[in-house]
This record gives sequence, structure tokens and C-alpha cells, in this order.
Amino acid sequence: MTSPAPSRRPGGYDLADLNERSAGDIVMSWTWQLEKKDGTVLTSRSLPRESFSSQGDAENWIGENWRTLLDAGVDQVSLLDEGRPQYGPMSLHQGE
Repeated sequence: MTSPAPSRRPGGYDLADLNERSAGDIVMSWTWQLEKKDGTVLTSRSLPRESFSSQGDAENWIGENWRTLLDAGVDQVSLLDEGRPQYGPMSLHQGE
């Protein structure tokens, strides 16, 4: 007899896995990939590396920080959920 497939929730966590974790242990999965216009991923330590517990939190952060990122040499961003692209690239340049 085989076990039923684990239940998955949006974001990819097994419900059983969540039951074994405390709220403080849940991995923040939403991140912004910072890129040049040609798609090169920027990895400078001087650039912010934030993680968010929700897509909405990530989108609010980019809305508040896009000018700072643009001034630091970031041309575009892509939103990742647990490392998987969700959308982007999205230009930080106005009118593009």
C-alpha cells in the first residue's frame, strides 16, 4: 500500500512539513534577482539582499527601493519564489 501524495500549498511547502516547523522556522521564499539590462545577475555585496514571506511584501519593498537600486546600477529585476522565476525581468527605468 502506498502513502497518499503530500498536500501542497501555494509556495510549494508540504502541509506536513509546515506542521513540523514553528512559525519562526518557515523559510522566507520571495526574493528579487537584481540584473543588468542584458540579464547579467548582479552579485555585489553592496546591493541589498532581502527575503520576504509574501509576494506582496516583496512588491511593496521594490516599490519603495527601486530608485536606490537604479542608482546602484541595477537595470531590471525578476521576482523569485524559492529560486523559481515568478515574473520579470521588469525594468527599473521609467518609460520602459
